[in-house]
Amino acid sequence: MPRQLALAVALREDASFENFVADRNEALVASLRAVDTSHGESLIYVWGAAGSGKSHLLQAVCHDVKPPRQALYLPLQLKDDLAPEVFEGLERCAVVCIDDLEMIAGDRRWEEALFNGFNRMRDFGTVLVVAAAGSSHALPWALPDVASRMTWGATWHVEPLDDRRKQDALIQRARARGINMTEPVAQYIMRRYARDTGSLFGLLDRLDEATLAEKKRLTVPFVKTLLDAHADAAN
Repeated sequence: MPRQLALAVALREDASFENFVADRNEALVASLRAVDTSHGESLIYVWGAAGSGKSHLLQAVCHDVKPPRQALYLPLQLKDDLAPEVFEGLERCAVVCIDDLEMIAGDRRWEEALFNGFNRMRDFGTVLVVAAAGSSHALPWALPDVASRMTWGATWHVEPLDDRRKQDALIQRARARGINMTEPVAQYIMRRYARDTGSLFGLLDRLDEATLAEKKRLTVPFVKTLLDAHADAAN
C-alpha cells in the first residue's frame, strides 16, 4: 500500500454516481463507471468549471473500486501541505484519481514528479483519472512531455447544469440525506444563494447540521434565518 494512503483524504460518503445528476454528461459518467473494469480507459482527463461536479465524480470512481483493489483520491489543492514525492508508489493502486491538476501546471518540480509517476502507473497498469479547471491544452505546462501525456487517453468536458437541473440536484441530494426539501425551499435557495453546485451542496451540509441541532423542518423562514445569520457573520 502506498505510504501516501496515510494522507487519509476522506471521501465524501454521498459522492456516488447514483446521486450525480448527469443531464448532458451521461457518456462521461458511463466512461467513469467502467474505470474499474478491463473495458475502461487507462487515462481519463476530466475538465470543467469550479462547482461542475469534477471532485464528486472522482470520489465516486474511488467508491466504486472494490476491495481488495485499492483506489486513491489526491486533491492537489493540498499542494502546499505536500511534496512532489507524493506521486511515488501510487502505481501500487488499481486506480488513482488526481484532482485540481491546474495547481501544479507550470511548476517544473511537480510536473517532473507527475511525469515519472504517470510512466510508472502506465507500466503497472494503474488507471489514472485526473481533473482540472481547464483542458490539457489550456493549462500552462512547463514540460511539453507532460502536456503530451495528458492527451494520451480520453478527454471529457463536464457540461454544466442549468438552474432547473441544479435545483433538482439539490432536492435529490437533500432527500438522499433524509431531508425533506420542498420545491419552494429549493427555489428560494436558488434565488438567494450562489448557484454553483459546490456552494449549493456546501450549504446543504450546514442545513443538515442546523435542522438536526434545532430539530426543525426545512422551511423557507428557517433557511432565510440561516442565510441572514451567515451574511451578518460575513459582514
